[in-house]
Amino acid sequence: MAAETLIGTAYIALASGLAIKVGEQTHNSALVALLVALNALPVLGLSQFVTPTLERFGFYRVLIWSQVVALLAMTVTAILYALGTMSFLAAFFLITVIGSSLAFHVPAVFGTLAWFVGERQVPQGVSSINLRTGITWIGGPLLGATLIGVDNGAALIAVAIVLCLLGLVPYLASRRLFLERQAELDAQRTHDPECVLRAVDDGIENADLNGVCMLTQAPVRSGIAYLQLLRQPTITFIMVLYMVLYVGLGIYSILLATWGSVTLGVAAMAVGTLYSVRSISSIPGPLLTDAVLGRLGMSRTLVISTVVLTASILVAMNQHSLNALAWIGLIVYGAVFFTLTSGVMTTLVTVTVGKEQRAEGAALYAAVKGIVSIPFVFIGAAATAWSPAPVLAVSAVVGLAFVLLMRFGTKARWNQMIAEYHSRLAATADSGT
Repeated sequence: MAAETLIGTAYIALASGLAIKVGEQTHNSALVALLVALNALPVLGLSQFVTPTLERFGFYRVLIWSQVVALLAMTVTAILYALGTMSFLAAFFLITVIGSSLAFHVPAVFGTLAWFVGERQVPQGVSSINLRTGITWIGGPLLGATLIGVDNGAALIAVAIVLCLLGLVPYLASRRLFLERQAELDAQRTHDPECVLRAVDDGIENADLNGVCMLTQAPVRSGIAYLQLLRQPTITFIMVLYMVLYVGLGIYSILLATWGSVTLGVAAMAVGTLYSVRSISSIPGPLLTDAVLGRLGMSRTLVISTVVLTASILVAMNQHSLNALAWIGLIVYGAVFFTLTSGVMTTLVTVTVGKEQRAEGAALYAAVKGIVSIPFVFIGAAATAWSPAPVLAVSAVVGLAFVLLMRFGTKARWNQMIAEYHSRLAATADSGT
């Protein structure tokens, strides 16, 4: 788990630092949104190749070599930055490589978690990863903001390289254990050809149950898995709802860099602090999901949280300096948005698709998140043309309007979604799973 903390800190520091760098240098919100998209889009094209790659080369080799590829890309980018060439453009290359490496690395990590902690301890192991992930989301942006201005960003990448190398040490030290478990798995494949696929699916299910970053790197067997789920009207409705929420309200989180530098006029360190405060305020959210759902119910939670989110964005966007109201708007947003997307929406998807389709549901959820990063670029272009604040405010209002339209304009479909959710929830409770 310490290994993933170091590697996660490196990647988050890079992602946030490079976003701040691009935002400061260009004041172009579309480029910042594109940078974020390039971290999520690779999984759409690579997810079908993850399990076959794990079957052919084994979990250990994939886990190690995915990081080696990322390290090579970091080294090249650090040299370019140190020489003062290509400026921020190299960031797009680096983020694309990192997004691609994570598409293979994350499934390998969760697929082998049971090898180290035991089957019964996997939920605790995933919870430990969740806790450490929260820490990286707090410390990573501060580290990125602190170092992004040193040697044109080369210092930040150098530190990220060191962190990733240190993160590889526990894996390299456990090589013998990995190879022993891999040999057992290879022997099992002779009479159970789908055992690797099942290990990957089990890892996804365990991660999904604990809401790890909405599983942005969940692989699928083939594109057919998406189509099979989308044939179910309720699943399609849920995914459209998620897209509406994320496109309308998630763009605020994506464009914190340009909002801070353009609208508020603050320096890189202050922008990094914005990212960290957003992350700190989001930590209690998933822990409170069950309590909120128990008190308000799924339907009211979806609507009320969207109203609160929109209000928090409007409050923040009405400020032209980093004053108390701007901080309050950001804190409320961080707490409610990540509760809604990581907690409530993950619960809705997980319960409704059921255990038998949970891996495919997680993969579809990840794919949708990647797809919605594309509209972010167009919203970012509008924010560049007019300025971030009014565009973010309009986006939030449009998002709220569409959620309310789905709630009251398609009432029968909404009620069917809630009914299926409760039916699945009751069935799960009765089975004791």
